[in-house]
Amino acid sequence: MGRASRPVRLLIILALALGQGFCVGFGPPRLSARDVDDNALWPHQVRLLGELSAPAVSSAAALLLDAGTGTRIYEKHASARLAPASTTKMVTALVAIERGHLDDTVIIYPGDLAVESLLGLRAGETWSLEDLLYALLLSSDNVAALAIARHVAGSEAAFVSLMNEQVTRWGLRDTHFANPHGLDDPEHYSSAADLAEIALRCLENPVFAEIVRTREHRAGWRTLVNLNELLRSYEGAQGVKTGTTAAAGQCLVSIASRPGGRAVCVVLGSEDRYRDTRLLLDHYFAHYRALGLRLGPKGLNRVREANGREQVLIMDGRPQVLLPLWQLPWLRLQRIMPPLGPEEGDTAAGLARFRLGSAVLAEVPLRAVAP
Repeated sequence: MGRASRPVRLLIILALALGQGFCVGFGPPRLSARDVDDNALWPHQVRLLGELSAPAVSSAAALLLDAGTGTRIYEKHASARLAPASTTKMVTALVAIERGHLDDTVIIYPGDLAVESLLGLRAGETWSLEDLLYALLLSSDNVAALAIARHVAGSEAAFVSLMNEQVTRWGLRDTHFANPHGLDDPEHYSSAADLAEIALRCLENPVFAEIVRTREHRAGWRTLVNLNELLRSYEGAQGVKTGTTAAAGQCLVSIASRPGGRAVCVVLGSEDRYRDTRLLLDHYFAHYRALGLRLGPKGLNRVREANGREQVLIMDGRPQVLLPLWQLPWLRLQRIMPPLGPEEGDTAAGLARFRLGSAVLAEVPLRAVAP
């Protein structure tokens, strides 16, 4: 009986071993994004996810966002109304560019000297409006702000009204100006969120964008040096404006662009604006990618219509998305096609569906065109 039972025992042991193998699965266990999610998180994704925590900054308020999609990556009291200091001059410059003429001659009047001039401007000096804008945005000269305001609108008060009308049209509710230079005033305030929007709006103007990315500019016998140190020390920096007053502390609105994306960063009331800005921009470039969704090579997008004619699929538009690096392996494209392709003369050809794991990220109409 013992001999006969040995094969049976071996078969039982083998069956248990196989059953245990099916219970634990084949290979090491995989983590998921959620307990009920079927999207696997592989080891390199777990590592990237673990490194995603935002840095600590000293500023009273801050905002970091992707310029292409407007996605907020980090915010700290982003809607708080705070003194904006000379970041005000972004709006001063844009109003002047849109309403003045760059080759206008502007004379410095004695009344313009009511504030301090970092450049030592004196009454009677003549400047072109363009050079005065460089003095405003690079050297942050306050007399330049008053001279520009008076020249463009006739008075400081009239010019400030134009500035407030501008931000009202943009729908910014946490910004109000009392002067064109940014010196402290109880009725002069903005927020990190509003200043980020202001920067993006202003940078749409090519004259403004060119000025704020300039490191030095020669105006007469003066060399105007941009106070924004990031232009000389941070890869991809493209502007925009510094600011400092007793009430505002250290402020900086900045934008930087690299192949992986373009980010806007605002810090207000900072103990070290350049350190805080670098920490936030480094976080963006290290952990996120801005992508224009694509169909891929033309060879993968050829279709044959019911009449036998070959066509190539193209997308209507190119959606921009921002993804943390750990999510990139989940990005997939599905081409949703009619069974027989479009009818004769009909260019509608289906849908490109971009998925992020089990979630639909974007859907874009497809058209069929001649190859």
